[in-house]
This record gives sequence, C-alpha cells and structure tokens, in this order.
Amino acid sequence: MDKISVIVAAYNVEKYIKTCLLSLKNQTYKEIEVIIINDGSTDQTNNIIENFMEENPQMKIKYHQHDTNKGSSAARKTALQYIEGDYIHILDSDDFIKPDTYKQAINRIKETKSDVCFWGWIDLTEDRNILFEYEKKYHYFEDILTGVEVCKRKILRWLWICSGNALYSSSIVKKSYPVFYENLNMGEDFYFICKVLLNSNRVCCVPQQNFYCINRDGSMTHEKYTEGILQVFSLFQKLEEDLLNHNLLSETEKNDLCAVLKAEIRRSYIAYAKLACHTYYKRPINEMYNVIKKLPYTHCLLKKKYYDQIVSKQYHFEYYFLHYIPYIYCIIYKWILYIKNNYQLMMQKES
Repeated sequence: MDKISVIVAAYNVEKYIKTCLLSLKNQTYKEIEVIIINDGSTDQTNNIIENFMEENPQMKIKYHQHDTNKGSSAARKTALQYIEGDYIHILDSDDFIKPDTYKQAINRIKETKSDVCFWGWIDLTEDRNILFEYEKKYHYFEDILTGVEVCKRKILRWLWICSGNALYSSSIVKKSYPVFYENLNMGEDFYFICKVLLNSNRVCCVPQQNFYCINRDGSMTHEKYTEGILQVFSLFQKLEEDLLNHNLLSETEKNDLCAVLKAEIRRSYIAYAKLACHTYYKRPINEMYNVIKKLPYTHCLLKKKYYDQIVSKQYHFEYYFLHYIPYIYCIIYKWILYIKNNYQLMMQKES
C-alpha cells in the first residue's frame, strides 16, 4: 500500500494544531506518516504536540524542532529530509481535512496513473463560519490533464491549487528540487506548486471540497504592505528562469507559459502597489512612490488575451496609471482615500 507523508509546519498554533492532527488521525486511509516541524514556537504548541503523540502511539509521527522561527519555507525544507512516503501532502497546522480525503485521492491517482491529485476547499473563520467555497469561483475537470496545462490554468485562475488541497508524487517533488528557499516565505506555495506541476505528466482531481482553511489573525495574509512582499517577486523571477531552462518544454510551451506568468506578475504588482498606497497614504507622496518603485516589473506590458483573463476590469485604471504615470497614481489614490475617510468621519459625527 502506498504511503503518504504529511508535512505539518507549526509556529504558535496552540489553538489549532490539535484539530489539524485529529483530522489526520481520523483518516480512513491509514498508511500515512506525519512529519511535524515546530518552527520555534513560543506558546504551548510544543506541549500540545508532545501530548498528542503520547496519546496516539499508533500514529507514525516524526517530530523535529527549530531553535528559532525560520519561516514556513525553511520548515518545509527541513521536513522534506525525512519523508519516506510515495506521496506528499503539505498541511498548514491551522487547517484540517475530511476523513476520506486521502482514500479518495489515492484511489483517483491509481485509477488515472497521475502524479498529482487535487481537491476543493472551504475557507472558514475561526468561529467556523464559511467565508469562501472553491466551487463558487473555480473549476474541476473530468479528464486527465498534463501538468503544464494545469499550471497554466492555475496561473489564469481557472482552477486553484494551494498547499493543502493536493497530493504530490514524492518522486516528482524530488525531481523538482529545489522547491523551497529558506529566506523566501511569501509566495512559496505558488512557486512550489507551479514547479512541481511543470514536471508532472498527468494531473487528476477529486471534485469535492475536502480541505478546510482557517483564516486567522496573525497568519500570512496581507493587510498592510511590508518589505517581505518583495520575496514574492524573487520567486516569480526564479519560476520564470525555471520555465526558460526546462528541458522537457517546447519553445511554444515556454513562450506561452512565460506570457501567462508575466500577466500574473503584473496582476500581483498592481495588487501590492495598491496595498502600498493604502498603507502609506498618510505619509508624503514621495515616500509612497518610493515604496512602489521597489516593486519589480513596473514596466511589464502584457499580451492582450492574458491581460483580459488575469487583470480584471476593476484593475484597468491601475494597470495603465501604474505603468505610465505611477507618481500621478499615488496622488490620485491619496486624494481619494483622504476624501473617503473624511466623509466617513463626517457621517460618524452626524450619527
């Protein structure tokens, strides 16, 4: 029976880690090993993990600790040293999966002889209220697709694969090394997934929402601009280099994927430039503008068909202003937010 190696990176997740581990314990497919990397937690995470291991000796758990917090990429890179399974699942320590997830995925992989199998997910609040459902935005597919095609569809957001909603062949992951970089902890999922897909011959899916992602305070979501966002663009650059140097891709495939990737880079540039403006709008225009100038790919024009697919209509204004006159964009954004905030203050006083 094929073994699944489950990588769980944990950092200050005392409220969530037990639910995550229980979802692994309750899997109907039992041939799994769990590799937990405690990435320098300072709360009760370590005690909870050790107690869980003591209470569940029947589970095969490998537990390792980092002396200090090194980030999710470093934790996952450490975990890869200890995998023995035929397939790999990366599960964040604040998320969990349904009991039949692995059984369904393995059966589908065997049926289709695939390298990767993914499934849908549901975003939840900490109170378990539904925020988002995969099926309301993204697609599944019935046939078997190549990894290149799935990578393209992911970048175009026709479907979406994140760290917790896919099972990967260990041999394909190893073939794709390096897949994690220790100092690059933002955008690491996107890089890992795309790189593994590019080396996968066959990809299948289970058309069910088997994965639950908890949106919590203190997670890696971005509400304010930070210098760490530049890591995303470093990984974009690495992925583009990997595409161009890939031995098994034709020139047509390379050109097509690079065009799609540039569109995604541009979309990300717009989103993070807006975030920078929102974060710094109370500061001088020059300071806001200097932050945006640090973002790479500021003059990356797109092929129209990919621009239309990735850059939604609500971003068309940003696309042209940030490409041609970013300084003016900063002035307009600052002015709009100033009026908006003053209007809200006025309404609050009147009420």
